[in-house]
Amino acid sequence: MKKLLIVIATVMGIAVCQTANATPILINGPFGVVILPANPTHELAELTAAITAYNAAYNPDVPPAGDIDFTPQLIGGATTDGGGHAVPPPPTPKFITIDFGVERETYAGLTWDGPQGGTLFYYVGNETGPVLFESPYFPDTEGKLAPRQFGLSHYMFTGAVPDGGTTVALLGLALVGLGVVRRRVS
Repeated sequence: MKKLLIVIATVMGIAVCQTANATPILINGPFGVVILPANPTHELAELTAAITAYNAAYNPDVPPAGDIDFTPQLIGGATTDGGGHAVPPPPTPKFITIDFGVERETYAGLTWDGPQGGTLFYYVGNETGPVLFESPYFPDTEGKLAPRQFGLSHYMFTGAVPDGGTTVALLGLALVGLGVVRRRVS
């Protein structure tokens, strides 16, 4: 009986301490915003506005943007433009998988190019593994063409999110629980 209780407490402690890969939160609508010119200064201003609007409409709030990561992950042969953007090689893909287990980030901004494309901002602070992002089907603003996808022009990230001690606190809670079970069984 004693061993069974210890095994159950250990399994429950491990289950509580594991971090699930959350779904990224799109914070600026299904089609994003067109940013002209598409440079880090304008993108950071639009991201800040999107965070403010999101936090006014939803709870809990998402954190502030932080600084642009000027050394973004380079995925699938992308190159950096030195200004915080990673630029994929032609032909531009309509989807991209970003592994947040490699580098933790707070926000990702993906710019899907085209005459009616836009930049979509995602809160990715809780992500711990690979996430697939796909271009939405952008509507034709003139109503003449069917909705269509555009290729990825560039992407950018803002600073890393510190853990804040949550993992250590949960581990400590699990160990305290094991100690209590052990004392009661003894």
